[in-house]
Amino acid sequence: MKTPAASPTALPGAPTGLTLSAVRKHYNVGPVTTEILKGVDLEVRQGDSLAIMGGSGSGKSTLMNIMGLMDRPSSGSCLLGDRDLLGMDDDERSDLRNRRMGFVFQAFHLLGHLSAWGNVALPLVYRGVSVPESRRLAVEMLERVEMGDRVDHRPSQLSGGQQQRVGIARALVGRPAIVFADEPTAALDRDTGHEIMDQLLRLNSEEGITLVIVTHDRGVARQCSRLVRLVDGVIEESDRERAGRLGGTSG
Repeated sequence: MKTPAASPTALPGAPTGLTLSAVRKHYNVGPVTTEILKGVDLEVRQGDSLAIMGGSGSGKSTLMNIMGLMDRPSSGSCLLGDRDLLGMDDDERSDLRNRRMGFVFQAFHLLGHLSAWGNVALPLVYRGVSVPESRRLAVEMLERVEMGDRVDHRPSQLSGGQQQRVGIARALVGRPAIVFADEPTAALDRDTGHEIMDQLLRLNSEEGITLVIVTHDRGVARQCSRLVRLVDGVIEESDRERAGRLGGTSG
């Protein structure tokens, strides 16, 4: 697989291990306090492929949002390498999220008025990369996810699987250290879902990109090297062996 050219603001070689200690999250609605995470300890090592499973309300999406700097915990600590993520202000967190992290969503979250390459180029444009260079890198990344013949198509002209490939290209164009995928196959048919997982896992194995997937699908989870189960806001099991020990194909 061809390695993309470095963007002017890429940060290769920075530590990518993510460590959470005693992370708690609660929300107050009037006099009622709802505790979502109840003291989570989790280490994600560079190059891991980690599946986070749990039922509705278990806290798995909240956990991913905290790890991806889209939410803050109520207490606890979060480190990326040796960097304290909780001590950063909002601008620092946004900058780190843009430069070191990529996101793939169940609902794709593509902008309908932009072409495929325009959607992929957005993270680079936010960094201040020139439009011609952003387009070049976006087209290169689209070619890597087998979308080179759709670079000028808008989302409405693409199938669900094609839109998700654009989403993967957007997540990867900035050369992130870690990619978070929230139910990346849930909106797709089984065959297309398998293709999307193959894309993500190939990038993990061939390029060492750390991959964190939130999923309810056992078939997805068992392809990852690690599995974390969340039950009522706590980790019930952290399995460093193949998640393939799981039985069945859906959860």
